[in-house]
Amino acid sequence: MKTVAPSLVKIGKTTMTDYTEHIAEIQRKGYYSLMLKPLFAIAVEDHEKKEENLKELFKTHRIGDSDMFSLEGEKLKELLMCYEGSVVFSDETDKQKETQEKELVTERNKRFDFYKRGIKRGGFITFITDETITAIVVSENTVEYNGKIWRLSPLVHSILEKKGQLNKSGAYQGSLYFKYNGVELNKIKTNN
Repeated sequence: MKTVAPSLVKIGKTTMTDYTEHIAEIQRKGYYSLMLKPLFAIAVEDHEKKEENLKELFKTHRIGDSDMFSLEGEKLKELLMCYEGSVVFSDETDKQKETQEKELVTERNKRFDFYKRGIKRGGFITFITDETITAIVVSENTVEYNGKIWRLSPLVHSILEKKGQLNKSGAYQGSLYFKYNGVELNKIKTNN
């Protein structure tokens, strides 16, 4: 597991039956008041011996008597991948998933066009969950909000950030969060 500090990692073992519960418990409680994020997990034979070997190998990098080590997470991950076993978790998988989600949202928003949906310049759109938030259409794919020109996705991100409601990926399909004349933008048919 890695911490919010870039060169601080926790080396530990658990059984496969409680792996996800163990990770969740560490994240909930913290570890020495640190917030941890899973970095890499591999199922191996003789895991107790392998953990001992890793801790011995990196003993000069150990922080006190904790399971924390001052190491680059990526280097440790490369070493762990040399063990024979099956990868149970890798942060690369999560990063790839987040990247794919962001690319999909970006592609969808590129295609969103107010004018093709019959919404003209000067039209008012309203945030679905807070009708006090409105924006004015200023071009086929931008709006004005609080004196600034925005595309929908960054505007949604900004609004939700201010409300403390960001999702894990930080990616949004803006047309799902606004409506025009009571209809969600995404549901308004295009006029090709």
